[in-house]
Order: sequence, then structure tokens, then C-alpha cells
Amino acid sequence: MKIAILHRNGLGDLICTQPLIKYLQYKFPIAEIHLFIESNNKALADYLCPEVTTHIIPRGNKYITTLGTALKWRKLHFEIAISAKPTPMKLNNLFSWLLGTQKRLEIIFQM
Repeated sequence: MKIAILHRNGLGDLICTQPLIKYLQYKFPIAEIHLFIESNNKALADYLCPEVTTHIIPRGNKYITTLGTALKWRKLHFEIAISAKPTPMKLNNLFSWLLGTQKRLEIIFQM
């Protein structure tokens, strides 16, 4: 099983996503988890979750980079895509749809 987690920005939000990643690793021990992040989160993601594959979303126009990144990694055939963002984002939903996943989930943190 391949799981994609999209998290574009925010170091604090990435830290809050760590329990989700740990839970997925516990619940699906043989699953491949891929984290899609921006370059400024790379070092923190490698430190918090070294066993998770990270993919960098390039800088630039957010719609063009989202389109290019999703189509580039679509060949991995993800089964689940999770948008881990504190508020709903149309761009993350578009990314999940472009990945061609079977199930698309959105995690919304309520304060």
C-alpha cells in the first residue's frame, strides 16, 4: 500500500502531522508513506520521520508546480492521499485528485 501525505508549508503544521504519520506506520506497517513538502521543511521532515520518503514541491507558481509534481509522481499509483493542513485547501484537493488515488482524505485540525 502506498500513502501520500501532502503538506506544502508551515514547520509547526509539519510537527503536528507527525502523530498522523506515526499512527499510519503503526496501523499499516508495510505501507510506503510518501510526504510531499516544500524545500524549507526538508531538514525537519528528515529528522522527525527518517523512514518516510520525502518529495520536494518546487518553488514557483503554486498551480504549475502542483500540477507538475502530481503528474510526475502519479506513476507510483498511490492508494490513499491525505491532505494534512489545518484548514481545507482547494490546491491540496487538486493535488490528491491529480495523483489519481483511490481514496482522498482531508484532515482538518480544529482549535
